[in-house]
Amino acid sequence: MIRHEHVGTERRVSLITLDRQDRRNAMDPAHWEQLTTAVSSAVDAGARAIVITGAGKVFCAGADLAEVAGGSMVESMETTFLTVREAPVPVLAYLNGPAVGAGLQLIVTCDLRMASPGARLNIPAVEIGLPTHPGTIARLIALGGVGAARALLIGGERMPAERAYGLGLVDRIGELEDALAWATEMSTFAPLPMRWLKQRLQIDDPPDGSEYPAVAHEFMQTEDFAEAGAARKERRPPHYVGR
Repeated sequence: MIRHEHVGTERRVSLITLDRQDRRNAMDPAHWEQLTTAVSSAVDAGARAIVITGAGKVFCAGADLAEVAGGSMVESMETTFLTVREAPVPVLAYLNGPAVGAGLQLIVTCDLRMASPGARLNIPAVEIGLPTHPGTIARLIALGGVGAARALLIGGERMPAERAYGLGLVDRIGELEDALAWATEMSTFAPLPMRWLKQRLQIDDPPDGSEYPAVAHEFMQTEDFAEAGAARKERRPPHYVGR
């Protein structure tokens, strides 16, 4: 489920929690849709700042690959990311634990990021035979530089919170109460310039981003993608053949 609650006496901060702990908070299309609704509902209820976090020890283990073949995963994810970017208030991701795959895509879509000391970043797309959205690539480069993007996307790095902080992929290290305090502070700022600044600080998807759903679908039909799924089920290393 996606939990949504108001924080503080003035209810200006919304805390949204990804809570699928049996799936390490991996997100299927239905839960992406719930997250989209939660962000929109927070704005409609008058939130001046939003915090997104995960329940338990993981922020988000990515897209639920048991559901990825359903065809609506990419569309549901991109709708959520667009809703976060277009929200007129700051959206802060609090990494209570690992942000993997689509979980990492979600946090770089948010305006700001705070991580617990034990959090880490990882986007294993090439490890499972999938491409990465051009918008995610652009955001990783803008936040952490080309080196960090290559380490994560090509090198498969499991990047610890402190290194992510040093590179600029994470803005602060702290606990959930620190994230809520930061969001509470932002909720007192003037909303009109906040909206204006957020719009102008957005990293838009590159023009070729519109092709990504079709490209992703093509990759999902490959032998290598099928092999990745079989290897996970059989708990063995995959053997890729490049087709």
